[in-house]
Amino acid sequence: MKRFSVLLLYLVAFVCLLNAKVIKGDCGAGMTWSFDSDKGILAFSGSGAMFDYSNGTPWNLYINDIKTVVLAKNVTDMPYYALKGCLSIETIKTEDGGNFFVEGNCLLTKSDSTLIFAAKNFSIPSSTRIIGAKSFYENPSLQTLAIPEGVVTIAEQAFAKCIALKTVSIPSTVEKISTGAFYGCSSLTSVDIPKEGLVNIGKQTFAKCVSLKEINIPSTVKSIGLGAFAKCSSIESVTIPSSTELINMGAFQDCTGLKSLTIEEGVKVIGEYAFQECSSLAFVNIPSTVININNNVFDRCINLRDLQISESNEKFYSRNNKIYAKAVNQESKTKTTVQSTQEVKTKDAQFHGGISELSKWIKGNVIYPKECLDDSIEVTVKFIVEADGSITNIEVVGGTNKVLSDEVIRSIKIMPKWEPAERGNQRVRSSVKLLLVVGKDGSYGFPISLPEEPASFPGGDDECMRWLQRTIKYPSICKKLGVQGRVIVSFIVDRDGSIEDVKVVRSPSEHLSYEVLRIIKLMPKWKPARENNKAVRSMFTLPVIFRL
Repeated sequence: MKRFSVLLLYLVAFVCLLNAKVIKGDCGAGMTWSFDSDKGILAFSGSGAMFDYSNGTPWNLYINDIKTVVLAKNVTDMPYYALKGCLSIETIKTEDGGNFFVEGNCLLTKSDSTLIFAAKNFSIPSSTRIIGAKSFYENPSLQTLAIPEGVVTIAEQAFAKCIALKTVSIPSTVEKISTGAFYGCSSLTSVDIPKEGLVNIGKQTFAKCVSLKEINIPSTVKSIGLGAFAKCSSIESVTIPSSTELINMGAFQDCTGLKSLTIEEGVKVIGEYAFQECSSLAFVNIPSTVININNNVFDRCINLRDLQISESNEKFYSRNNKIYAKAVNQESKTKTTVQSTQEVKTKDAQFHGGISELSKWIKGNVIYPKECLDDSIEVTVKFIVEADGSITNIEVVGGTNKVLSDEVIRSIKIMPKWEPAERGNQRVRSSVKLLLVVGKDGSYGFPISLPEEPASFPGGDDECMRWLQRTIKYPSICKKLGVQGRVIVSFIVDRDGSIEDVKVVRSPSEHLSYEVLRIIKLMPKWKPARENNKAVRSMFTLPVIFRL
Protein backbone atom coordinates (compact mmCIF):
# COMPACT_ATOMS: atom_id res chain seq x y z
CA MET A 1 0.00 0.00 0.00
CA LYS A 2 2.83 2.36 0.89
CA ARG A 3 4.56 1.61 -2.42
CA PHE A 4 1.32 2.30 -4.28
CA SER A 5 0.95 5.64 -2.50
CA VAL A 6 4.49 6.65 -3.45
CA LEU A 7 3.90 5.72 -7.09
CA LEU A 8 0.63 7.65 -7.08
CA LEU A 9 2.45 10.66 -5.66
CA TYR A 10 5.04 10.49 -8.43
CA LEU A 11 2.29 10.19 -11.04
CA VAL A 12 0.48 13.23 -9.66
CA ALA A 13 3.71 15.21 -9.60
CA PHE A 14 4.46 14.26 -13.21
CA VAL A 15 0.97 15.27 -14.38
CA CYS A 16 1.30 18.56 -12.53
CA LEU A 17 4.62 19.14 -14.21
CA LEU A 18 3.13 18.64 -17.64
CA ASN A 19 0.23 20.97 -16.87
CA ALA A 20 2.35 23.66 -15.27
CA LYS A 21 2.46 27.04 -16.98
CA VAL A 22 6.20 27.40 -16.29
CA ILE A 23 8.48 24.35 -16.37
CA LYS A 24 11.99 24.74 -14.94
CA GLY A 25 15.18 22.77 -14.58
CA ASP A 26 18.98 22.86 -14.48
CA CYS A 27 20.89 22.92 -17.78
CA GLY A 28 24.41 23.58 -16.55
CA ALA A 29 26.51 23.86 -13.39
CA GLY A 30 25.39 27.46 -12.99
CA MET A 31 22.52 27.56 -15.46
CA THR A 32 18.77 26.98 -15.45
CA TRP A 33 16.13 26.76 -18.13
CA SER A 34 12.45 27.63 -17.99
CA PHE A 35 9.59 27.29 -20.42
CA ASP A 36 6.47 29.42 -20.20
CA SER A 37 3.84 27.32 -21.95
CA ASP A 38 1.35 30.22 -22.17
CA LYS A 39 3.78 32.59 -23.87
CA GLY A 40 5.88 29.97 -25.65
CA ILE A 41 9.12 31.42 -24.20
CA LEU A 42 12.16 29.22 -23.57
CA ALA A 43 14.62 31.16 -21.38
CA PHE A 44 18.18 30.32 -20.31
CA SER A 45 19.49 32.12 -17.23
CA GLY A 46 22.49 32.01 -14.91
CA SER A 47 26.11 31.75 -16.00
CA GLY A 48 28.59 29.27 -17.45
CA ALA A 49 28.38 26.51 -20.01
CA MET A 50 25.31 24.48 -20.89
CA PHE A 51 25.32 20.70 -20.48
CA ASP A 52 26.20 18.54 -23.49
CA TYR A 53 22.76 17.76 -24.89
CA SER A 54 23.82 15.53 -27.78
CA ASN A 55 21.43 12.86 -26.45
CA GLY A 56 18.38 15.11 -26.29
CA THR A 57 17.23 18.07 -24.21
CA PRO A 58 14.71 18.24 -21.35
CA TRP A 59 12.71 20.84 -23.31
CA ASN A 60 12.45 18.47 -26.26
CA LEU A 61 8.92 17.59 -25.08
CA TYR A 62 7.84 21.15 -25.91
CA ILE A 63 9.73 21.85 -29.15
CA ASN A 64 6.54 22.45 -31.16
CA ASP A 65 5.36 25.08 -28.70
CA ILE A 66 8.54 27.15 -28.38
CA LYS A 67 8.08 30.51 -30.12
CA THR A 68 10.76 32.65 -28.47
CA VAL A 69 14.23 31.94 -27.06
CA VAL A 70 15.91 34.26 -24.55
CA LEU A 71 19.61 33.84 -23.71
CA ALA A 72 21.12 35.43 -20.62
CA LYS A 73 24.20 37.62 -20.70
CA ASN A 74 26.53 35.29 -18.80
CA VAL A 75 25.90 32.06 -20.74
CA THR A 76 29.35 31.15 -22.08
CA ASP A 77 28.70 28.06 -24.17
CA MET A 78 25.71 26.51 -25.92
CA PRO A 79 25.80 23.19 -27.84
CA TYR A 80 25.04 23.41 -31.53
CA TYR A 81 22.18 20.95 -31.14
CA ALA A 82 20.55 22.55 -28.09
CA LEU A 83 17.70 23.88 -30.25
CA LYS A 84 17.63 20.99 -32.74
CA GLY A 85 14.09 20.36 -33.95
CA CYS A 86 12.67 23.61 -32.50
CA LEU A 87 11.27 24.67 -35.87
CA SER A 88 8.47 26.83 -34.46
CA ILE A 89 10.88 29.42 -33.02
CA GLU A 90 10.09 32.87 -34.43
CA THR A 91 12.30 35.14 -32.33
CA ILE A 92 15.69 34.85 -30.60
CA LYS A 93 16.76 37.40 -27.97
CA THR A 94 20.12 37.91 -26.25
CA GLU A 95 21.15 40.30 -23.49
CA ASP A 96 23.60 43.10 -24.29
CA GLY A 97 27.21 42.39 -23.45
CA GLY A 98 26.85 38.61 -23.66
CA ASN A 99 28.72 35.94 -25.60
CA PHE A 100 26.11 35.59 -28.34
CA PHE A 101 24.37 37.93 -30.73
CA VAL A 102 21.39 37.81 -33.09
CA GLU A 103 21.54 38.88 -36.72
CA GLY A 104 19.20 37.97 -39.56
CA ASN A 105 17.09 36.07 -37.00
CA CYS A 106 20.08 33.77 -36.44
CA LEU A 107 21.94 33.06 -33.19
CA LEU A 108 25.73 33.42 -33.50
CA THR A 109 28.75 33.29 -31.19
CA LYS A 110 30.77 36.48 -30.72
CA SER A 111 34.07 34.62 -30.38
CA ASP A 112 34.23 33.07 -33.87
CA SER A 113 30.95 34.11 -35.56
CA THR A 114 29.60 30.53 -35.59
CA LEU A 115 25.94 30.26 -36.56
CA ILE A 116 24.25 28.12 -33.89
CA PHE A 117 20.60 28.23 -34.94
CA ALA A 118 18.32 29.96 -37.42
CA ALA A 119 14.74 30.87 -36.51
CA LYS A 120 11.86 31.41 -38.96
CA ASN A 121 12.25 34.00 -41.73
CA PHE A 122 16.04 33.93 -41.38
CA SER A 123 18.78 35.14 -43.67
CA ILE A 124 22.34 33.95 -43.05
CA PRO A 125 24.15 37.10 -41.90
CA SER A 126 27.23 38.38 -43.72
CA SER A 127 29.17 38.26 -40.44
CA THR A 128 28.94 34.43 -40.32
CA ARG A 129 32.27 32.61 -40.53
CA ILE A 130 31.22 29.10 -39.48
CA ILE A 131 27.83 27.47 -40.06
CA GLY A 132 27.61 25.32 -36.95
CA ALA A 133 26.97 21.59 -36.65
CA LYS A 134 23.32 20.63 -37.18
CA SER A 135 22.28 24.30 -37.23
CA PHE A 136 19.69 23.57 -39.97
CA TYR A 137 19.36 19.81 -39.39
CA GLU A 138 16.08 18.33 -40.69
CA ASN A 139 14.63 21.76 -41.49
CA PRO A 140 11.59 20.84 -43.63
CA SER A 141 10.94 24.33 -45.04
CA LEU A 142 14.40 25.22 -46.38
CA GLN A 143 14.22 25.13 -50.21
CA THR A 144 16.95 27.44 -51.52
CA LEU A 145 20.22 28.36 -49.88
CA ALA A 146 22.66 31.16 -50.68
CA ILE A 147 25.63 31.07 -48.34
CA PRO A 148 27.21 34.55 -48.04
CA GLU A 149 30.82 35.47 -48.79
CA GLY A 150 32.96 35.19 -45.70
CA VAL A 151 31.80 31.78 -44.55
CA VAL A 152 34.90 29.57 -44.19
CA THR A 153 33.51 26.29 -42.80
CA ILE A 154 30.25 24.39 -43.09
CA ALA A 155 30.27 22.13 -40.04
CA GLU A 156 29.05 18.55 -39.53
CA GLN A 157 25.48 17.84 -40.67
CA ALA A 158 24.73 21.56 -40.88
CA PHE A 159 22.04 20.98 -43.54
CA ALA A 160 21.64 17.20 -43.27
CA LYS A 161 18.21 15.76 -44.10
CA CYS A 162 16.77 19.09 -45.30
CA ILE A 163 14.49 17.15 -47.62
CA ALA A 164 12.97 20.23 -49.32
CA LEU A 165 16.32 21.87 -50.16
CA LYS A 166 16.71 22.07 -53.95
CA THR A 167 19.57 24.45 -54.73
CA VAL A 168 22.71 25.56 -52.90
CA SER A 169 25.15 28.34 -53.72
CA ILE A 170 28.53 28.14 -51.98
CA PRO A 171 30.97 31.10 -52.08
CA SER A 172 34.69 30.95 -52.85
CA THR A 173 35.56 31.70 -49.21
CA VAL A 174 34.40 28.24 -48.07
CA GLU A 175 37.48 26.05 -47.54
CA LYS A 176 35.94 23.05 -45.81
CA ILE A 177 32.61 21.23 -46.04
CA SER A 178 32.51 18.83 -43.09
CA THR A 179 31.10 15.35 -42.50
CA GLY A 180 27.54 14.88 -43.70
CA ALA A 181 26.93 18.62 -44.24
CA PHE A 182 24.28 17.93 -46.92
CA TYR A 183 23.68 14.24 -46.15
CA GLY A 184 20.27 12.98 -47.23
CA CYS A 185 19.10 16.22 -48.92
CA SER A 186 16.97 14.13 -51.24
CA SER A 187 15.54 17.04 -53.28
CA LEU A 188 18.88 18.74 -53.91
CA THR A 189 19.40 19.00 -57.67
CA SER A 190 22.32 21.41 -58.01
CA VAL A 191 25.21 22.80 -55.99
CA ASP A 192 26.97 25.91 -57.26
CA ILE A 193 30.59 25.85 -56.09
CA PRO A 194 33.18 28.35 -57.44
CA LYS A 195 36.08 26.95 -59.44
CA GLU A 196 38.53 27.86 -56.69
CA GLY A 197 38.51 28.05 -52.90
CA LEU A 198 37.27 24.76 -51.49
CA VAL A 199 40.08 22.52 -50.15
CA ASN A 200 38.35 19.53 -48.51
CA ILE A 201 35.07 17.74 -49.16
CA GLY A 202 34.34 15.78 -45.98
CA LYS A 203 33.01 12.31 -45.27
CA GLN A 204 29.48 11.69 -46.61
CA THR A 205 29.11 15.40 -47.43
CA PHE A 206 26.58 14.81 -50.22
CA ALA A 207 25.77 11.13 -49.58
CA LYS A 208 22.21 10.08 -50.44
CA CYS A 209 21.50 13.30 -52.37
CA VAL A 210 19.60 11.14 -54.82
CA SER A 211 18.37 14.04 -57.00
CA LEU A 212 21.77 15.68 -57.44
CA LYS A 213 22.44 15.67 -61.17
CA GLU A 214 25.76 17.42 -61.43
CA ILE A 215 28.61 18.55 -59.24
CA ASN A 216 31.57 20.72 -60.15
CA ILE A 217 34.55 19.87 -57.97
CA PRO A 218 36.77 22.97 -57.65
CA SER A 219 40.35 22.94 -58.90
CA THR A 220 41.60 23.57 -55.35
CA VAL A 221 40.14 20.44 -53.72
CA LYS A 222 42.87 18.19 -52.28
CA SER A 223 40.77 15.34 -50.91
CA ILE A 224 37.31 13.83 -51.42
CA GLY A 225 36.15 12.20 -48.20
CA LEU A 226 34.90 8.71 -47.44
CA GLY A 227 31.52 8.18 -49.11
CA ALA A 228 31.33 11.90 -50.02
CA PHE A 229 28.95 11.30 -52.96
CA ALA A 230 27.81 7.75 -52.15
CA LYS A 231 24.33 6.85 -53.46
CA CYS A 232 24.03 10.03 -55.54
CA SER A 233 22.23 7.96 -58.13
CA SER A 234 21.36 10.85 -60.48
CA ILE A 235 24.88 12.16 -61.09
CA GLU A 236 25.88 11.42 -64.68
CA SER A 237 29.23 13.15 -65.06
CA VAL A 238 32.17 13.81 -62.71
CA THR A 239 35.59 15.36 -63.27
CA ILE A 240 38.22 14.86 -60.57
CA PRO A 241 40.58 17.86 -60.84
CA SER A 242 44.39 17.66 -60.87
CA SER A 243 44.58 19.21 -57.39
CA THR A 244 42.90 16.19 -55.82
CA GLU A 245 45.49 13.89 -54.28
CA LEU A 246 43.07 11.47 -52.61
CA ILE A 247 39.75 9.95 -53.70
CA ASN A 248 38.76 8.29 -50.45
CA MET A 249 37.08 4.96 -49.73
CA GLY A 250 33.60 4.68 -51.29
CA ALA A 251 33.65 8.33 -52.46
CA PHE A 252 31.30 7.64 -55.40
CA GLN A 253 30.00 4.25 -54.31
CA ASP A 254 26.60 3.27 -55.74
CA CYS A 255 26.38 6.26 -58.10
CA THR A 256 24.36 4.12 -60.48
CA GLY A 257 23.72 6.93 -62.99
CA LEU A 258 27.38 7.90 -63.43
CA LYS A 259 28.29 7.54 -67.12
CA SER A 260 31.26 9.86 -67.59
CA LEU A 261 34.30 9.90 -65.28
CA THR A 262 37.38 12.04 -65.90
CA ILE A 263 40.37 11.67 -63.57
CA GLU A 264 42.89 14.41 -64.35
CA GLU A 265 46.68 14.18 -64.17
CA GLY A 266 47.73 14.93 -60.59
CA VAL A 267 45.42 12.52 -58.75
CA LYS A 268 47.57 10.14 -56.65
CA VAL A 269 45.41 7.74 -54.60
CA ILE A 270 42.10 5.99 -55.33
CA GLY A 271 40.63 4.38 -52.22
CA GLU A 272 38.78 1.08 -51.74
CA TYR A 273 35.33 0.84 -53.28
CA ALA A 274 35.69 4.40 -54.62
CA PHE A 275 33.46 3.68 -57.64
CA GLN A 276 31.87 0.42 -56.56
CA GLU A 277 28.48 -0.34 -58.18
CA CYS A 278 28.68 2.57 -60.63
CA SER A 279 26.70 0.35 -62.95
CA SER A 280 26.37 2.84 -65.83
CA LEU A 281 30.10 3.56 -66.08
CA ALA A 282 31.54 2.27 -69.37
CA PHE A 283 34.94 3.98 -69.79
CA VAL A 284 37.71 4.97 -67.35
CA ASN A 285 41.17 6.38 -68.00
CA ILE A 286 43.58 6.41 -65.06
CA PRO A 287 46.38 9.00 -65.38
CA SER A 288 50.12 8.54 -64.95
CA THR A 289 50.22 10.29 -61.55
CA VAL A 290 48.22 7.62 -59.71
CA ILE A 291 50.57 5.73 -57.35
CA ASN A 292 48.06 3.76 -55.27
CA ILE A 293 44.90 1.93 -56.38
CA ASN A 294 43.19 0.08 -53.56
CA ASN A 295 41.03 -3.03 -53.70
CA ASN A 296 37.59 -3.20 -55.31
CA VAL A 297 37.76 0.31 -56.79
CA PHE A 298 35.52 -0.64 -59.72
CA ASP A 299 33.83 -3.62 -58.08
CA ARG A 300 30.46 -4.50 -59.65
CA CYS A 301 30.73 -1.84 -62.37
CA ILE A 302 28.88 -4.26 -64.61
CA ASN A 303 29.01 -2.12 -67.77
CA LEU A 304 32.67 -1.10 -67.53
CA ARG A 305 34.04 -2.24 -70.89
CA ASP A 306 37.08 -0.03 -71.39
CA LEU A 307 39.49 0.41 -68.46
CA GLN A 308 42.69 2.19 -69.52
CA ILE A 309 45.79 3.31 -67.65
CA SER A 310 48.25 5.87 -69.02
CA GLU A 311 51.28 4.17 -70.59
CA SER A 312 53.54 6.52 -68.64
CA ASN A 313 52.14 5.32 -65.26
CA GLU A 314 55.08 3.76 -63.42
CA LYS A 315 53.02 1.66 -61.02
CA PHE A 316 50.15 0.09 -62.97
CA TYR A 317 48.95 -1.08 -66.34
CA SER A 318 45.70 -2.53 -67.65
CA ARG A 319 45.01 -5.69 -69.64
CA ASN A 320 41.72 -7.35 -70.47
CA ASN A 321 39.89 -4.69 -68.49
CA LYS A 322 41.80 -5.48 -65.29
CA ILE A 323 44.39 -3.56 -63.30
CA TYR A 324 47.88 -4.98 -62.74
CA ALA A 325 50.94 -3.73 -60.88
CA LYS A 326 54.23 -3.36 -62.64
CA ALA A 327 56.72 -5.55 -60.81
CA VAL A 328 60.18 -4.29 -59.88
CA ASN A 329 63.37 -6.23 -60.43
CA GLN A 330 64.69 -6.48 -56.86
CA GLU A 331 68.18 -7.64 -57.97
CA SER A 332 68.84 -4.44 -59.84
CA LYS A 333 70.14 -1.36 -58.04
CA THR A 334 67.85 0.77 -60.16
CA LYS A 335 64.08 0.43 -60.42
CA THR A 336 63.66 -1.40 -63.69
CA THR A 337 60.29 -2.52 -64.93
CA VAL A 338 60.25 -6.18 -65.99
CA GLN A 339 57.66 -8.24 -67.79
CA SER A 340 56.45 -10.31 -64.83
CA THR A 341 53.27 -8.97 -63.31
CA GLN A 342 51.06 -9.33 -60.30
CA GLU A 343 47.36 -8.50 -60.11
CA VAL A 344 46.52 -5.58 -57.83
CA LYS A 345 43.46 -7.18 -56.37
CA THR A 346 41.78 -10.46 -56.19
CA LYS A 347 38.06 -10.99 -56.41
CA ASP A 348 36.27 -12.46 -53.42
CA ALA A 349 33.28 -14.75 -53.73
CA GLN A 350 29.98 -12.89 -53.79
CA PHE A 351 26.27 -13.39 -54.23
CA HIS A 352 25.00 -12.47 -57.73
CA GLY A 353 24.05 -8.80 -57.55
CA GLY A 354 26.08 -8.10 -54.42
CA ILE A 355 25.18 -7.43 -50.80
CA SER A 356 21.88 -5.71 -51.62
CA GLU A 357 20.59 -8.73 -53.56
CA LEU A 358 21.85 -11.10 -50.88
CA SER A 359 19.93 -9.14 -48.27
CA LYS A 360 16.76 -9.34 -50.40
CA TRP A 361 17.21 -13.08 -50.84
CA ILE A 362 17.62 -13.59 -47.08
CA LYS A 363 14.49 -11.57 -46.36
CA GLY A 364 12.52 -13.68 -48.82
CA ASN A 365 13.80 -17.09 -47.77
CA VAL A 366 14.74 -17.11 -44.08
CA ILE A 367 11.61 -17.90 -42.05
CA TYR A 368 11.62 -16.68 -38.47
CA PRO A 369 10.76 -19.70 -36.26
CA LYS A 370 7.71 -19.36 -34.02
CA GLU A 371 9.68 -20.90 -31.16
CA CYS A 372 12.01 -17.88 -31.05
CA LEU A 373 10.85 -15.18 -28.69
CA ASP A 374 13.65 -12.62 -29.01
CA ASP A 375 13.17 -9.54 -31.14
CA SER A 376 16.30 -10.30 -33.14
CA ILE A 377 18.96 -13.00 -33.03
CA GLU A 378 22.45 -13.04 -34.49
CA VAL A 379 23.79 -16.10 -36.28
CA THR A 380 27.25 -16.44 -37.84
CA VAL A 381 27.38 -19.04 -40.58
CA LYS A 382 30.43 -20.31 -42.47
CA PHE A 383 30.50 -22.15 -45.80
CA ILE A 384 32.66 -22.94 -48.83
CA VAL A 385 32.00 -21.42 -52.25
CA GLU A 386 33.46 -23.90 -54.72
CA ALA A 387 35.17 -22.90 -57.96
CA ASP A 388 31.90 -23.51 -59.83
CA GLY A 389 29.93 -21.27 -57.42
CA SER A 390 28.17 -24.10 -55.54
CA ILE A 391 27.94 -23.99 -51.73
CA THR A 392 29.29 -26.76 -49.49
CA ASN A 393 30.43 -27.38 -45.89
CA ILE A 394 27.79 -25.20 -44.22
CA GLU A 395 28.16 -24.75 -40.46
CA VAL A 396 27.06 -22.28 -37.80
CA VAL A 397 30.10 -20.93 -35.94
CA GLY A 398 28.35 -18.29 -33.82
CA GLY A 399 24.87 -18.06 -32.32
CA THR A 400 23.07 -19.58 -29.35
CA ASN A 401 19.62 -20.28 -30.76
CA LYS A 402 19.61 -23.80 -32.23
CA VAL A 403 16.17 -23.51 -33.88
CA LEU A 404 17.15 -20.37 -35.78
CA SER A 405 20.59 -21.81 -36.60
CA ASP A 406 18.90 -24.82 -38.22
CA GLU A 407 16.68 -22.45 -40.24
CA VAL A 408 19.70 -20.48 -41.46
CA ILE A 409 21.46 -23.69 -42.52
CA ARG A 410 18.31 -24.79 -44.36
CA SER A 411 18.11 -21.50 -46.26
CA ILE A 412 21.82 -21.50 -47.18
CA LYS A 413 21.41 -24.98 -48.67
CA ILE A 414 18.82 -23.71 -51.16
CA MET A 415 20.81 -20.63 -52.16
CA PRO A 416 21.60 -20.21 -55.85
CA LYS A 417 25.22 -20.49 -56.97
CA TRP A 418 27.55 -17.63 -56.10
CA GLU A 419 30.14 -15.88 -58.23
CA PRO A 420 33.29 -17.73 -57.16
CA ALA A 421 36.49 -16.08 -55.95
CA GLU A 422 39.23 -15.36 -58.45
CA ARG A 423 42.98 -15.39 -57.97
CA GLY A 424 44.72 -14.04 -61.04
CA ASN A 425 42.64 -15.34 -63.91
CA GLN A 426 41.65 -18.53 -62.08
CA ARG A 427 38.40 -19.31 -60.31
CA VAL A 428 39.19 -20.82 -56.92
CA ARG A 429 37.54 -22.41 -53.90
CA SER A 430 37.10 -19.99 -50.96
CA SER A 431 35.63 -19.71 -47.49
CA VAL A 432 32.85 -17.22 -46.62
CA LYS A 433 31.49 -16.09 -43.26
CA LEU A 434 28.22 -14.20 -42.88
CA LEU A 435 26.78 -12.51 -39.83
CA LEU A 436 23.01 -12.64 -40.07
CA VAL A 437 20.73 -10.60 -37.84
CA VAL A 438 17.33 -12.23 -38.14
CA GLY A 439 14.23 -10.62 -36.64
CA LYS A 440 10.63 -11.63 -36.23
CA ASP A 441 9.38 -8.40 -37.80
CA GLY A 442 9.25 -9.72 -41.35
CA SER A 443 12.56 -11.58 -41.33
CA TYR A 444 15.18 -8.99 -42.06
CA GLY A 445 18.77 -9.72 -42.87
CA PHE A 446 21.98 -7.80 -42.29
CA PRO A 447 24.73 -9.77 -44.01
CA ILE A 448 28.34 -8.90 -43.41
CA SER A 449 31.43 -10.72 -44.70
CA LEU A 450 33.80 -11.61 -41.86
CA PRO A 451 37.60 -12.12 -42.06
CA GLU A 452 39.39 -15.19 -40.72
CA GLU A 453 40.18 -13.42 -37.42
CA PRO A 454 37.53 -10.74 -36.67
CA ALA A 455 38.37 -7.42 -35.06
CA SER A 456 38.08 -7.33 -31.28
CA PHE A 457 37.94 -4.87 -28.40
CA PRO A 458 41.18 -4.74 -26.33
CA GLY A 459 40.70 -7.37 -23.65
CA GLY A 460 37.93 -9.20 -25.49
CA ASP A 461 34.13 -9.22 -25.38
CA ASP A 462 33.87 -9.20 -21.57
CA GLU A 463 36.06 -6.10 -21.28
CA CYS A 464 34.01 -4.45 -24.06
CA MET A 465 30.82 -5.03 -22.05
CA ARG A 466 32.42 -3.63 -18.90
CA TRP A 467 33.64 -0.58 -20.80
CA LEU A 468 30.16 0.03 -22.20
CA GLN A 469 28.60 -0.26 -18.74
CA ARG A 470 31.07 2.30 -17.35
CA THR A 471 30.72 4.76 -20.22
CA ILE A 472 27.11 4.66 -21.35
CA LYS A 473 24.59 7.16 -19.99
CA TYR A 474 20.92 6.33 -20.27
CA PRO A 475 19.27 9.43 -21.86
CA SER A 476 17.04 11.05 -19.24
CA ILE A 477 14.25 11.73 -21.73
CA CYS A 478 14.13 8.00 -22.60
CA LYS A 479 13.89 7.14 -18.90
CA LYS A 480 10.97 9.55 -18.52
CA LEU A 481 9.13 8.12 -21.51
CA GLY A 482 9.99 4.49 -20.73
CA VAL A 483 11.93 4.00 -23.98
CA GLN A 484 14.17 0.93 -24.05
CA GLY A 485 15.44 -1.66 -26.51
CA ARG A 486 18.40 -2.71 -28.62
CA VAL A 487 20.54 -0.40 -30.73
CA ILE A 488 22.55 -2.18 -33.43
CA VAL A 489 25.54 -0.14 -34.59
CA SER A 490 28.06 -0.90 -37.34
CA PHE A 491 31.51 0.55 -37.91
CA ILE A 492 34.78 0.02 -39.75
CA VAL A 493 37.83 -1.08 -37.77
CA ASP A 494 40.84 0.14 -39.76
CA ARG A 495 44.16 -1.65 -40.06
CA ASP A 496 45.58 0.41 -37.18
CA GLY A 497 42.59 -0.37 -34.96
CA SER A 498 40.95 3.04 -35.27
CA ILE A 499 37.16 3.22 -35.68
CA GLU A 500 35.56 4.90 -38.69
CA ASP A 501 32.21 5.23 -40.48
CA VAL A 502 30.01 4.62 -37.44
CA LYS A 503 26.35 4.00 -38.38
CA VAL A 504 23.23 3.02 -36.48
CA VAL A 505 21.61 0.07 -38.27
CA ARG A 506 18.56 -0.30 -36.06
CA SER A 507 17.29 1.61 -33.05
CA PRO A 508 14.04 2.18 -31.12
CA SER A 509 14.87 5.85 -30.46
CA GLU A 510 16.90 8.70 -31.93
CA HIS A 511 18.08 9.64 -28.45
CA LEU A 512 19.41 6.12 -27.81
CA SER A 513 21.11 6.27 -31.22
CA TYR A 514 22.89 9.51 -30.29
CA GLU A 515 24.19 8.00 -27.07
CA VAL A 516 25.54 4.89 -28.82
CA LEU A 517 27.21 7.01 -31.51
CA ARG A 518 28.79 9.13 -28.78
CA ILE A 519 30.33 6.24 -26.87
CA ILE A 520 31.56 4.36 -29.97
CA LYS A 521 33.54 7.47 -30.94
CA LEU A 522 35.14 7.42 -27.45
CA MET A 523 36.30 3.82 -27.73
CA PRO A 524 40.01 2.98 -27.59
CA LYS A 525 41.67 1.45 -30.62
CA TRP A 526 40.63 -2.13 -31.36
CA LYS A 527 42.69 -5.13 -32.29
CA PRO A 528 42.22 -5.15 -36.10
CA ALA A 529 40.92 -8.09 -38.08
CA ARG A 530 43.46 -10.34 -39.74
CA GLU A 531 43.41 -12.19 -43.02
CA ASN A 532 46.36 -14.37 -44.07
CA ASN A 533 48.29 -13.07 -41.02
CA LYS A 534 47.89 -9.45 -42.16
CA ALA A 535 45.85 -6.68 -40.55
CA VAL A 536 42.85 -5.75 -42.73
CA ARG A 537 39.97 -3.29 -42.64
CA SER A 538 36.74 -4.90 -41.51
CA MET A 539 33.18 -4.11 -40.60
CA PHE A 540 31.89 -4.86 -37.12
CA THR A 541 28.37 -4.85 -35.69
CA LEU A 542 27.69 -4.32 -32.02
CA PRO A 543 24.31 -4.62 -30.26
CA VAL A 544 23.85 -2.24 -27.31
CA ILE A 545 20.87 -3.03 -25.07
CA PHE A 546 19.07 -0.39 -23.01
CA ARG A 547 16.82 -1.72 -20.22
CA LEU A 548 14.99 0.23 -17.52
